[in-house]
Amino acid sequence: GVLPASPVWARIVGLLREVLGTGLEESFGDPKATRWPKGIGCFDLFGADVILDQELRPLVMELNSGPNMWISDHGEAHQDILAAVKAPMVRQMVRWIDNRIRRGGE
Repeated sequence: GVLPASPVWARIVGLLREVLGTGLEESFGDPKATRWPKGIGCFDLFGADVILDQELRPLVMELNSGPNMWISDHGEAHQDILAAVKAPMVRQMVRWIDNRIRRGGE
């Protein structure tokens, strides 16, 4: 049968949480132990290439820091599809940053 998308997305999110949580903690220590002065904060944007196996289990192929956000570097024929994928993500990221600023960086 056909599996609804929600469980597949939940598996992908869970896998990325595991990969990013473990990797960040191994690199920088316990994030709860790091306290920045109020109003100071930063973020990193990561790109993840994920494939699904025959049972729709996600596998991370690679994780990129500083993923390519350009829409004009693969030729004019690809700009529309790249904009359709990347523009909503950039808008979501800006909303997240705005929300963090309004909450005082908490």
